[in-house]
Amino acid sequence: MTNNTKQTPTLNQWLKSQIARGCAFNDMVASMQTAGYAQADAQAQVTQAFVASSTMIDATMPVTLLEQNVATTFTFSQSASPMADSQPVYQRTHCYTPNLAFIPSLTLHAPRIMVFEHFLSDKECDTLIALSQAKIEDSRVVDPKTGEFVLHPERTSRGTHFEHQSNAVVIALESRIYKLFGFAVNHQEATQILNYPVGGEYRAHYDYFSPTLTGSQAILAQAGQRLATVVMYLNTPKEGGGTAFPNIGLTVTAKKGSAVYFENVDLNGHVDTQTLHAGLPVLAGEKWIATKWLRERALF
Repeated sequence: MTNNTKQTPTLNQWLKSQIARGCAFNDMVASMQTAGYAQADAQAQVTQAFVASSTMIDATMPVTLLEQNVATTFTFSQSASPMADSQPVYQRTHCYTPNLAFIPSLTLHAPRIMVFEHFLSDKECDTLIALSQAKIEDSRVVDPKTGEFVLHPERTSRGTHFEHQSNAVVIALESRIYKLFGFAVNHQEATQILNYPVGGEYRAHYDYFSPTLTGSQAILAQAGQRLATVVMYLNTPKEGGGTAFPNIGLTVTAKKGSAVYFENVDLNGHVDTQTLHAGLPVLAGEKWIATKWLRERALF
């Protein structure tokens, strides 16, 4: 490729091939910069290519309840890799749809993780915190043996939740997640809010439901696997409180308005043990987060 602001036939062919493979916007821009393009030129070229391929999202497009029947881009498949049981496995064919308003600052492919610096506005963050304070209570986790929600010493936080379409900020977030990641509103669990005081943490855990555990069966039968997670930071703790992925040596800083998206299923369609993650202890101040778990099948 040559450093040129116009799309040559060779560049155009390369851009089309990368989009067809499902490459992320940021990765394509980085590849062009490595080849000698200026960042602004690279972003313009990749944007033009996505628009031409009709995969660019209209940032103003509203999401209504009528759109909840649109299928997500996860599909059932059978994998040749060994599993501990005979459960069906899951394969993602495409995830992030580029939008210039929401470009990831970090993208990893195995496991699939994306970090967004400005996923929520300050007003959205402040509103969710204010609405949560009146009804927050001690947090619970799913018991893997029974499938019930119980108190657990590994999660030292308080929490609450907002049902689907329950207020303007929740509607905006559900719309954003649908447009960026393809999960219709009825494939999203209710918006969970957590507040961690000094010393509060959530020790290393997985978000997926293990197909081999008895307690997972009723949950999996209801709406299938938690295929992906979005953790959104509603404030910036004075110190600590990041999200660590210990198996890959990655820690995402807790910063107001930012978010981390990760897929709980690997490229072979199995639950991904590389997504082990922990909410690190808050060392000073407090931490507020909102979490969305994204399911394989419709919840309602």
